[in-house]
Amino acid sequence: MYPIYNTHASWNQDDYQNNSTGFDTMYREDPGLDAMQGFAEKWWADYAARKLAGKNPVLLSLEVTRKPDEDWCLTWFSHYTFDTGQTDAEILVSFASYVNRTEDYNAGHMIWYEAEGGGFWSEPICLMGAEDKWRWKGPCRCEHCQKRGVISIDH
Repeated sequence: MYPIYNTHASWNQDDYQNNSTGFDTMYREDPGLDAMQGFAEKWWADYAARKLAGKNPVLLSLEVTRKPDEDWCLTWFSHYTFDTGQTDAEILVSFASYVNRTEDYNAGHMIWYEAEGGGFWSEPICLMGAEDKWRWKGPCRCEHCQKRGVISIDH
């Protein structure tokens, strides 16, 4: 299993208040929280310059959180793991095991959110469609994945 960190930023900008974004990053070796905080600060500076130029962003919070170690890391409608020479069959078994493990955890840890007009239940670990095996595309070993040393499954 590999260390995973979540980076989350919240900010205001001229045309919109209370923006936020976040993402997870998985590492072969644990870089440590101090290194990750430095990574987050560099990421924010680049993100603000590239995506928010001319909108006068004001950073409200920039948080880095260590998540539990895992074999798979979520990106936008995709998960990746490190390529250690696994066969396609081994990758699919590993991913199915991860999805099943996560679904079992979510079933026992649902979170209630109050909302106007009622509220809703939410799962603590987002699978972003991976729970539907018919959505799986991959394993992907494209040039982009190979450069990163990963194998991904889109969903």
